[in-house]
Amino acid sequence: LLWPWRYASATLRMATALRPRMWLPTGAARLLQGLLAREPEHQVLLADFDWLPPQPSALLHAPVVQSKAEGTTLDRGGDVLAAADGSCDVFFPTNFDLLARLYAGLGAGSAISVRNRDFMHRFAELEHTETRNGYNPLADDFSNTRVFIGKSKRWRANG
Repeated sequence: LLWPWRYASATLRMATALRPRMWLPTGAARLLQGLLAREPEHQVLLADFDWLPPQPSALLHAPVVQSKAEGTTLDRGGDVLAAADGSCDVFFPTNFDLLARLYAGLGAGSAISVRNRDFMHRFAELEHTETRNGYNPLADDFSNTRVFIGKSKRWRANG
């Protein structure tokens, strides 16, 4: 009588061990749902971090939590409760592949994401943002960011 219970329990433990624990983008889902409900003929462009340093929790997409004290940045080790009093900045990396699937799954339309550098090379006037020594912060900084470009199924160009 105990054998099926032990088998089911072991199977469940094994299945959950194979699935990584992660932060889910519920805020992003609400944003996309609201956008679709209020602006069904939309285009959307979002930019965010797609990678941040791993946190002690080892959860996928875990936030980086930081605060400042006397001009020094303090890493709070991903402790979102430390931010409860509003004294911390909380940064979540965005999984843009998951966001594109979520966007399509909501019936919104199609989406792509591109590295910040690629986006800037395609759309920015980089000759106007280059420093005298050739450094270009728009193209050379923020290597851990991506740009999400979505177009609703109902979008149509005006005129």
